[in-house]
Amino acid sequence: MNSLYSDMCRTYIFRDFEAISEEELRKWYKLLPESRFHKAMQYKFFRDRRTSVLAFLLLRIAFSETTGIVDIPELRTNAYGKPYFLPDTDIFSLSHSSGAVMCSYGSRCGCDIQENEPAIKTAAEMIMTPQEVSAASDDVTEFMRIWTFKEAYGKYLGKGLNHSAEEVSFAGFVGRNGINRMDDLYMYSCADNEIAYCVISDKTPEIIILDRNDFCKRCSRLKGVI
Repeated sequence: MNSLYSDMCRTYIFRDFEAISEEELRKWYKLLPESRFHKAMQYKFFRDRRTSVLAFLLLRIAFSETTGIVDIPELRTNAYGKPYFLPDTDIFSLSHSSGAVMCSYGSRCGCDIQENEPAIKTAAEMIMTPQEVSAASDDVTEFMRIWTFKEAYGKYLGKGLNHSAEEVSFAGFVGRNGINRMDDLYMYSCADNEIAYCVISDKTPEIIILDRNDFCKRCSRLKGVI
């Protein structure tokens, strides 16, 4: 029997949103379970519907390629909104921004992706410690980085930002792309002036960046469920 777990935390990122048309997206509806299909259809705007569909497809890709199992288990969400597999398997994390989706899979983990948006610096300051604000030194790239650290750590805990964001300071990781350690945790961070993303896991992160062709090719290997 294949295990749902992995020796690594595989993290998939797909940013080529604008290359996916509405017509192409419709072809992938058959890859969604009925509940996810109806959830996606509730969105009024195509861009939001596309984000919902692509995020779930990225989870299916990560699950299939990590476990070798085609059929994805049933999903639920906990009291804080974090999704998990039934019966109670917390081994993946999802995130999306206005033009990117991200999925980490294979261990207890949390991930977050954030594009540079006008209000991100103000939003980040509300959850940052004084030490983090000082370390960021008014650099929006570092505000995005710390925001993703905070979000990813909250998802790792299974609570999102419902945990006290000031419990842990990430000031010492400002400007540090790549893998770092914090106690027993692995943290992968990458940030520039356009986008920042972070994975926090109890296992070593492996980052897989997909372009449109990669994404479409992987989707073609998935089995339809409706």
